[in-house]
Amino acid sequence: MAYWIERSAEQQFTLYQQGRTEPGRIVTNCDGYQKISPHQRWRAADLVIVGEDGGLIWDASARYELLGQMWKDLGGKHGGDFKGLCDMNHFEL
Repeated sequence: MAYWIERSAEQQFTLYQQGRTEPGRIVTNCDGYQKISPHQRWRAADLVIVGEDGGLIWDASARYELLGQMWKDLGGKHGGDFKGLCDMNHFEL
């Protein structure tokens, strides 16, 4: 099962605050207002692999590297190649 969810400026800003003014690690450099995320423009999605046990696999595994390479072969951008902020789950047009 897969869902495509549009990300509002408010949702993007909440993610931007993580690791800055809120607990957690930094997950984005786009604040949603001054720097718009590709997620807000329907140009990117975060994918998660579902394991055989039904659990979500978020770690930077070889599976994401393989998916990323396949996506790049089709002309897309993969967050695993980002400088500074590796985002293995990010797939962008």
